[in-house]
Amino acid sequence: MIVRTSLWLILICAMPGLFGQEVLDRLDLGRKEAVPYFLEYSPADDGLVTFGPASRVSSRFLSLAKYDQQFNQQWKKDVYEQNSRKNVDFVSVIGNRILLFASEPLPKDELIRNFYSSYDLEGNIIEDDATLALLPNDKSQKVALQYTLSPNRKRLLCFKSLKKKADSETVLYYMFDETGTLVQNGEIVLDHPDNRFSIQNVVLSNQGNIYLLGRLNQSVSLIANDTYAYLVYRYNTREQVGKELKVDIGNKYISDLAMRVNRDEAIYLSGFYSNKSTDNLAGTLLQVMNTDGQVIKSSTYPFGETFLRNYMTSGQINRGRELTNFNLRDIVMRSDGGVLLVAEWNYTVTRTYRDYLGVFVDRTFWYYRDVVVTSISPAGEIEWTSIIPKEQVYEQPTVAFNTGIGTEQVYVFVQQRPSGMRDNIYYYAIAPNGQQSTPKPLIKDYRAGSTYSPGISIQINNGQMLAVYFQPRNKGLSVARVSLR
Repeated sequence: MIVRTSLWLILICAMPGLFGQEVLDRLDLGRKEAVPYFLEYSPADDGLVTFGPASRVSSRFLSLAKYDQQFNQQWKKDVYEQNSRKNVDFVSVIGNRILLFASEPLPKDELIRNFYSSYDLEGNIIEDDATLALLPNDKSQKVALQYTLSPNRKRLLCFKSLKKKADSETVLYYMFDETGTLVQNGEIVLDHPDNRFSIQNVVLSNQGNIYLLGRLNQSVSLIANDTYAYLVYRYNTREQVGKELKVDIGNKYISDLAMRVNRDEAIYLSGFYSNKSTDNLAGTLLQVMNTDGQVIKSSTYPFGETFLRNYMTSGQINRGRELTNFNLRDIVMRSDGGVLLVAEWNYTVTRTYRDYLGVFVDRTFWYYRDVVVTSISPAGEIEWTSIIPKEQVYEQPTVAFNTGIGTEQVYVFVQQRPSGMRDNIYYYAIAPNGQQSTPKPLIKDYRAGSTYSPGISIQINNGQMLAVYFQPRNKGLSVARVSLR
């Protein structure tokens, strides 16, 4: 789970000229180099850290590798020998420490051991397989260890949301400071059963407090999708005390919601609402709370007819029909108190085929269509909506695009082949007034058959992002550092 906030500035002046993108540095792993499992940015020295098989010939050993600011390899070392039990959960970089988290079952003791190792940026080991937790080896504990960083990247939160069925929703957490030291761990227990409560967002504030955004269903069967409510749970890690904050927008349904926390720990909640059910979208919502749960502002705003005409006829709009199949993908905080919502129009289609044996087989296809960026003012009003057209089809769920927040513009990156153009990673620039550019290719020597990976392409600071793609001939990995000007 990656949580991103930005000081994207909304300018009142006329739109400036659209700037181009510039690839500053690039890492190309060739056919003799193994593709890593994990790739992480190192903010302390503007470099990269990768973790994966030591070579393409053998996957017996797993290695850490460190690259400098220009993506030249500084060192590489074997750190694990693979076995059938050990599982690496993730790698993270905080300050000048590289943290590697793993787990393995201990059958004789009927336990699961979570542990971690830490290294400095020169590759020297600081802690070797230090125990993070010893947990019972049962189904409730067999969940992935996840993590998130505070906005200033000075704290790391590892957490597990246990599967406890009818018992209380329980989250185990472990917090590290910027020196890579485990400074606190604990257990958050909510007064709601696990089979009715689902966590949507986990946010770690710069001050080290934990915020959970969850959805509480009124029944276990989940047959009626309109029987759920959202709530925020704020957990003070110093006092180890939690407080539940309810999210209420009156007689409207919340269709989709995301949460961010600013530097002063004000809680921003934004997403979509409906007048009919939780499956539809009629407009946007913005609600801001202080740390005590007091609502500072709360507003809803309907989509305008101009936007709705892109997806409905005039008759449907006049009859009050609402949008469907739009999902919130990201929320970006603006420096003036407004937000940007990034949504995607996507849906599934199941078709029945007869295979070569004459047996009928169902195949499901995931369609990923337009990206919709909506600007919401500090008062909660929709200022503009920008639509990025695209059409992608996959046979499994995926991440189909990603965004970058520049100093004056928002960028949407997507792999496509516009009419009359070659296959490439294309970007659209959206100016402060909502005007968008034509699609522009990002990589000059992008080869046909390459595959862009938006899910692991991330923004690393206010002016740069990493674009990751796989090349077809040697199945190599390429990482491009892109300037967001």
